[in-house]
Amino acid sequence: MPATIPRVCPFCLQKKIVFTVVSEYISPEDESIYYTVVTCGNCSKPAVATFKKGVSVLSPLNYHGQFDTTRLSNYPTLKLLDFQPKYRPKIPPKHLPKNIHRAFQQANDTADIKQLTPAAMMTRKALELAIDTAFPDYKGSLFDKINKLGEQKHIPQAMMDWAHSIRLLGNAAAHNDMLDDECLEDRNNVKQALKFAEMFLTYTYTLPEEVRLIRAAKR
Repeated sequence: MPATIPRVCPFCLQKKIVFTVVSEYISPEDESIYYTVVTCGNCSKPAVATFKKGVSVLSPLNYHGQFDTTRLSNYPTLKLLDFQPKYRPKIPPKHLPKNIHRAFQQANDTADIKQLTPAAMMTRKALELAIDTAFPDYKGSLFDKINKLGEQKHIPQAMMDWAHSIRLLGNAAAHNDMLDDECLEDRNNVKQALKFAEMFLTYTYTLPEEVRLIRAAKR
């Protein structure tokens, strides 16, 4: 039975999945180092895991049981040295309130696994939460709030138009006009919506706080 490695798949982005060793190659420089090809239990795409093996331990291809990186102390003689490619989650802009951070993170996570309808809805939610928090005096619908941002010169016309596109995309996703996860145009629309939301959050929350911190450090 080959070793299995719990991992977030960098390809299909499944978070609770294991990779299974399917082949191994001994390093010509060090016989304790094994380069292995592993495959995702969900999408079957291959990755490379590098192990260091103890003298009396079976090789990764013949290792009995799960190699669990969260319980490394239980397997002191089979050490995972590297895993490529690495999963690199998208990180929301800094200094966001928790509810906005969570909404934007959920939007990114669902977009990553090509669940476009919830991604569009959460992007819209992140935008509205951001406006409500930063501009609590703005009342009415999201349409009204975005227009108010433009009228008060908080954002230029181009950004106001882009914000409305997020609103419309989120509205479509929230009602019976489901986005097609396999449609390239829908994917691009969600990608652009997330990009604008990131820019808006950076402009509204990250930059002002970074400036405040710099000024405070100079006092």
